Amino acid sequence: DVRIADAILHLFHLLPPMASKFLQDLCYLTVDLERVLPSMGTDSEICSPYRTSMTHYLNQYKTEAVTFFLADNRLSQPPFYYRFVQMMKSEVGKPLRDELAASAESLVGSVFGGSAVWQAAQGVVSARAAASVVTAAEAAAAAALAATAAAQVSAAAPPNTDGSSSLAASGGDVDGMISPMSSGLDATLDPTLAVPSSTPSLPVPATFPLPTQADMAVVKAQESLIALCGMDGEAPYMGVHLVLTLTRNVPQWLGQQREVLEILRARWAAPARLTRLQCEEALTPSQMAESKRLVKCFLTLLHEDHSEVEILFEMISIFTVDTRVDTR
Repeated sequence: DVRIADAILHLFHLLPPMASKFLQDLCYLTVDLERVLPSMGTDSEICSPYRTSMTHYLNQYKTEAVTFFLADNRLSQPPFYYRFVQMMKSEVGKPLRDELAASAESLVGSVFGGSAVWQAAQGVVSARAAASVVTAAEAAAAAALAATAAAQVSAAAPPNTDGSSSLAASGGDVDGMISPMSSGLDATLDPTLAVPSSTPSLPVPATFPLPTQADMAVVKAQESLIALCGMDGEAPYMGVHLVLTLTRNVPQWLGQQREVLEILRARWAAPARLTRLQCEEALTPSQMAESKRLVKCFLTLLHEDHSEVEILFEMISIFTVDTRVDTR
């Protein structure tokens, strides 16, 4: 009977700490019990009566539970992945969510390609931090450039015989026009009769900063990370879904985990993602939903941190691609 099995399962979270040794067996047993449930109805595989009791047990041993699901590529296996996500999203699953949120490196290693991806993401984070630092020498150089531009504007007007510049002698006219009074004309004349100065102010040419070595380091680090994020298999797509689940329940989490954010940005910029969008009819549901889930992760981040403007412009590219997925 379903109720009897659920009552027995509910007892395990009340046992002493040694009950953690039953974790693996109970997980496999719960999967088997849910498989024989009806596909529809109150007590079905979708609305499993065992889910709450199992969540209470996993909360008691949350560290061991997260380690179990992240190990042996279990998150790429639908029977374990979807049950883990449902338990983590439930009302009683907060301890499980908090433990997974604190295990970002393990999460990346399990679903996004191992420790090499985490190290590459750390390289991008470090490169961005270095590029964002404005040294005192750079600030002084910018001030000197502004002073030079101002001097060039002043030098554009040759001095008069009394030593003052023609700009000052023109009555202080900033538009480079000679007023009627200063040109010897009657002041009562129409001011529109003013004649242009012989030496109008020259426009200062616009200057654009060239990429620095720090900027180039960011680009190279991003290229390395994008290359590592092109791994095959279902695990990365389920990893994106898992990150979205965490982000929805803990909105500030993604902004605090810069390495995870850089991995999401790398997956967004990867040419492989754009190639997949050209043949959506051959994609699995998780692959087809990747772009939409990435956008939702970014939007949650932007809602918490309005300074991430660069990500906002990166997302706009989704509107240039024809897709069957509703990205609204």
